[in-house]
Amino acid sequence: DDHAALERVAEQIEPLLRGVAGAADVQMQREGGKPYAELRLDRERLARFGIAVEQVLQTLEVAVGGMPLAWSVEGTQRYGVRIRYPRERRDDTDELAQVQVPRGNGQHGAIPLLLLAARPVEHEVRLSGITATAWVRAQALGTQRITTVLAPDRVLLTLPAGEEPAAAIAATTGTWSLLTSRPGDQAFTSVIGPMAIRSEGGKRTQYVLLRAEGRGEVEVIHDADALLRRAIAEQRVVLPPGTTWRWVGRYEQQVKAATTMRWVLLAAVVIMLVLIVIGTRSWLVTTIIVGANLSVTTAGGFIAVWLAGVELTTAVVVGFLVLMGVMFNDGILLGTYLHDQFRTPPRDVEDLHRRVFLAGVRRRRPALMTNCTTLLALIPVLWSDGRGAEVMRPMVLPVIGGMVADFVSLFSVPVFFAWFWEWRLRRTSRKQETPGAVIAP
Repeated sequence: DDHAALERVAEQIEPLLRGVAGAADVQMQREGGKPYAELRLDRERLARFGIAVEQVLQTLEVAVGGMPLAWSVEGTQRYGVRIRYPRERRDDTDELAQVQVPRGNGQHGAIPLLLLAARPVEHEVRLSGITATAWVRAQALGTQRITTVLAPDRVLLTLPAGEEPAAAIAATTGTWSLLTSRPGDQAFTSVIGPMAIRSEGGKRTQYVLLRAEGRGEVEVIHDADALLRRAIAEQRVVLPPGTTWRWVGRYEQQVKAATTMRWVLLAAVVIMLVLIVIGTRSWLVTTIIVGANLSVTTAGGFIAVWLAGVELTTAVVVGFLVLMGVMFNDGILLGTYLHDQFRTPPRDVEDLHRRVFLAGVRRRRPALMTNCTTLLALIPVLWSDGRGAEVMRPMVLPVIGGMVADFVSLFSVPVFFAWFWEWRLRRTSRKQETPGAVIAP
């Protein structure tokens, strides 16, 4: 009953999600297709004989599944000796209906299961405008299994107790009318149930699959969640008591990964800044390296991701993390040498430019070698198609784009460094040129 209720809710949600912008291929994951022998018990008869429902289920479990009565020991292995009905009786519902259920409350004797069951009801249906064979083919698989053709215009439906024919009959081209209804002779009813009843956290679950197209999963799910909440508030979707929903799959993984990566990125940036300060021993050089390199290289990475049409996934974020490490390495390589050239202040602007040019020329080759070797190692990944390529290609895109743009840092870091010292020289010269106070005689 819980599984059927969840399936009805999923059927209401399925067409609702088709209106979400960016959603494609919305479908309910159905688990139907497996035949079941359904037994419904008559509570009044159980109370009359003093038999509990648990006792009936336990008896059926022993008859069908068996109960271990003893153990056979062969060497170090133990095998359970089980007692149960033979297969020819277990596969026959008529034989199972004769299973003897012991009476409760210390009473002697047993009651056949057939006398405790709520008998199925046989409904004779007359058809008009369609033949019985065509009518059966138009029904669902579960209805076909409980339908018997009596005549070209009459069929017999055997439904479990308490169910109405209108709920089992699908819309067809013809019309039908109910002739008679009478209790059946069987205890079990053949139904079509789920191939596997799924549960999570001790609760039954039903899945509605939603695939995002043209937009990110997080944006689509946010819109879908808002739409679903509005439909529940307007009672267009009715949830049974105790029913909840949760967005899982790639969306849940993306949210968890984004939360984790946020802290990882923060910790990585802090560690890199500390290492740069330790390596340069100057907040000035650290600020120039971060300001001049970070904006240029990250812009190159975003441009590469945009040109490739790749979404900002966890793999892309990891690529940006790798890019920052290589970027700061080049900045330290050039910034530390510049800092060493200015241990003594420059005499004038010409001396300043000469020192900056000398540092840029001497550190040009190591920086170029670092960038070129990184690019030569990563560019072939863009054409890879083996296992894991779907993760590696988005990961190397920001690295390649950022490394191409990182060539600009060979000029940006010296330029920013020269601007800073030019500003210091101008401020020093203004202080020296300021005249002292003149006292009139």
